[in-house]
Amino acid sequence: MTKKKKFIIFITVLAVIVVSIASYSAHRLSQLYNITDKRELNNMADEVASHQDDVKDTASITKLLTDWCDVNNLKCTVDSNKNVILSSKASNRKGGTPTAVVAMEYNAKTFQQDVYAYASAEYLAKHGMNGSNVKIIFLYNDENLHTGARNLSKKYIPKNSRIVLLSQDENVSISRNSYADAVQTISTPYRKTARYCDSALRIKIGGLDTVASSGSNLKQTNPISCLSTILTRLRTKSITFQLADVKVQDNGNMTSSSIEATILLNSYSMESVTTYLDDRIEDFEDDNKKDFPDSYYEYSELDTLPSYAYSDNATNKLSNFLYTVKSGAYRFDKENVPDGSKEGDLYGFNSIQNLYTQNGKLCVRLSTSAQDSTYLNQIVKENRAAASLSDVKLETEITDSPYQNDSSDLYQLIEDAYTKVNDTSTVDATIPEENDEAFTVMTYLASKSKGTDAVHVTTTDKAVVRVMNALENFPMMDRNIFGF
Repeated sequence: MTKKKKFIIFITVLAVIVVSIASYSAHRLSQLYNITDKRELNNMADEVASHQDDVKDTASITKLLTDWCDVNNLKCTVDSNKNVILSSKASNRKGGTPTAVVAMEYNAKTFQQDVYAYASAEYLAKHGMNGSNVKIIFLYNDENLHTGARNLSKKYIPKNSRIVLLSQDENVSISRNSYADAVQTISTPYRKTARYCDSALRIKIGGLDTVASSGSNLKQTNPISCLSTILTRLRTKSITFQLADVKVQDNGNMTSSSIEATILLNSYSMESVTTYLDDRIEDFEDDNKKDFPDSYYEYSELDTLPSYAYSDNATNKLSNFLYTVKSGAYRFDKENVPDGSKEGDLYGFNSIQNLYTQNGKLCVRLSTSAQDSTYLNQIVKENRAAASLSDVKLETEITDSPYQNDSSDLYQLIEDAYTKVNDTSTVDATIPEENDEAFTVMTYLASKSKGTDAVHVTTTDKAVVRVMNALENFPMMDRNIFGF
């Protein structure tokens, strides 16, 4: 036999051995761990996505979830706060592991953005978790007010629960900490006064996403801030004007997606104002058309003028506050960087959520978040100062504490499972740990019972199977229980 033939035989045998080892390893892996069925998970995501036109409000998602349970013969409970709770027994349970709780919030305004999060939670409800009993909780979160999580009965969070808050985002991450949060409202009385200008413009700005404010979307254009810029321009140029009405798309404690306002002017000022607006429109399109192709910033001159407008006193106070209050990010400068942070890091933010009239008052809703209660109080204090300077009243409606988890136990179990169960030779070997730059309901869930350990895991459509492999199997990483 020639050397060449011997070499070919050697290579062939080696290839067979490698394939056999790989096949055995895959077989062994499937015996030890639950491997997520990619096709089934994608089909479930497609099924969720197919109902987008059916979601008219958040309550309609409750119906979709209970219908899905009926179709799949899964028993679920809907509590008085529209939370949907399912329980699943462990597969391959060897005893002793704490209950796992996987929770996600559901909201009609974010339904389309969270398709794979819904599919992941449903998959876990259907197939269970390897080595642990699991509760799947869909938390009612209409307009991001967190009413479901806030009022969830503690009986659904057993003692020593391992809690995973699940969501979908543009990047995979795991977090053990989230921000404090406050919702504030400023108000000033107004009265209707007769029109004294001879022309009017209707300004419309919209087509933007409705999102819960966070450090990742602070650059998104705020329609209310756009109106504030116009009002400030008119006042600094001493242009006579009246604000006749304002209509904002109210999304609760979420960013507004549109605004419509009528501004009365005198005809001799019209050209200079429209020239200014043309420049603003160009800037708006440069900033938004790529990410929001349906966005718009437009104006039109009205033939029929409104007879009344908000009083000048109220309009001026409103304009003063919108100009004075800081809207956007608070970052560490070189003179106040604490240990563990660096210059430019975010530590809080303000987001203007709504502008509306109620009970004879002009009102602005403001959402404030910060990485801890000290920084939150600092920003709220600045908001009060802005309100005082503008002679408007500020009330704090809601204050929520941050979540700070010093334990690495659950975090490490999930990281171990991600590495053990997935092929990480060609993808990220771990889930990146990133502190949430927003409030999360880990604060509520972890406080329901003693000894809880909570993390927030974000998934993506591309990485969802790898993340699911980790979530299905992390209890099996508990060496104190299983000894491997």
